[in-house]
Amino acid sequence: MAAPVPKRRYRWGETAFLMAWISARWPTARVHLNMRLGSLDQHAPRSDLTPSQRALMGAFNRYADAVIETPPGVALVEAKIRKQVGGIGELLAYRERVADTEELGNLRHGPVDLILLVPARDPEVAAVC
Repeated sequence: MAAPVPKRRYRWGETAFLMAWISARWPTARVHLNMRLGSLDQHAPRSDLTPSQRALMGAFNRYADAVIETPPGVALVEAKIRKQVGGIGELLAYRERVADTEELGNLRHGPVDLILLVPARDPEVAAVC
């Protein structure tokens, strides 16, 4: 009997694709993978929450596939093998949250580059970008 094929198997490919690209393009850069972007306060403004309760609220935040430190700013990377058009909206949403991401320190106030990493050029996506 054949082993069941996991759902969303393409995500494994996206991760391998992203890691190979980062290693080739940014071999010495500081890289954050699956980094939460934005402030927890937008979802948990109450002061009566414990730190662990506030951390749970982070599930509502957005996570970029990779955030690469490129002083004086950052590059946000979203890797897509399928549904490339959706990656554009995700990157635009991530960009709005960078300034509120305290973990980035002073880099959060610098320029933000958006990178949609795809294995093949999609003409529809290229027309939008």
